[in-house]
Amino acid sequence: MIRITLTARGEVPRGTGEALAPDRLAAAGEAAVPRMRAGPGRSAAELGEIFDVRSGPLPDGTPELVVRGAGALDGLGARMAAGRLLVEGDAGDRVGAEMAGGEIEVRGSAGWGAGAGMSGGLVRVRGDAGDRAGGALPGDPRGMTGGVLLVHGAAGAEAGAAMRRGLVAVGRSAGARAGLHAIAGTVVVLGDAGPEPGLGTKRGSLVVFGEAPLLPTFRPACDYDPVFVRLLVRALRSDLGFPLAERFTGGLFRRYAGDFAQLGRGEILVWRER
Repeated sequence: MIRITLTARGEVPRGTGEALAPDRLAAAGEAAVPRMRAGPGRSAAELGEIFDVRSGPLPDGTPELVVRGAGALDGLGARMAAGRLLVEGDAGDRVGAEMAGGEIEVRGSAGWGAGAGMSGGLVRVRGDAGDRAGGALPGDPRGMTGGVLLVHGAAGAEAGAAMRRGLVAVGRSAGARAGLHAIAGTVVVLGDAGPEPGLGTKRGSLVVFGEAPLLPTFRPACDYDPVFVRLLVRALRSDLGFPLAERFTGGLFRRYAGDFAQLGRGEILVWRER
């Protein structure tokens, strides 16, 4: 299997980079990669015109793609099913959207729709992410149906919107309406949640370690120490290397049930020190 490295020759034009997924480039073959196209619509340029293209063998059977300086391209890693994608720097919108498998790491920030509609795999954004991280793409009634999205920084509005399954974890604050219209899945916010968290939630869990300005359609249920959150915290810290402080491994959660404007079977868990 091969590792392909794309290094921008200069300023990359704004446009789509959905062809840039490790499994698709590996399937095309090394010789075909420089002739593949990326960029804005019909004026998309060949990769060899935009990037310095290098390739080399890998000892294992997993294709790998490294992209440097392509923050203006949207859809990097979209719909990928296997392999590893490393974005050195920022990514545009929809990085990892609708991906089914593999791993993506963005060593910078990402635009809106990071991991939107993904069904499997892992997306890690070392910086901040824009709106609808792990949410639904425009016109799609469903957000994430599986997989893991880790945002080490802050996230914009509507993180995890319309989730069906999966995990979204945000290392700092989340914008308004985190978990909007979620039906299942889990959103974890290590900082504060923005206005109207859990709006329209039917099922699923929103776990907040900071402040959460709750809607009146959420009702306090109990204080408890949920086992699933303990296991989740352990997995985030130990298995996934997520920057979760030691003090968050203990404490109680106040559980609020809601949204009672909907089914009322969702929950917001707000962390409290013992």
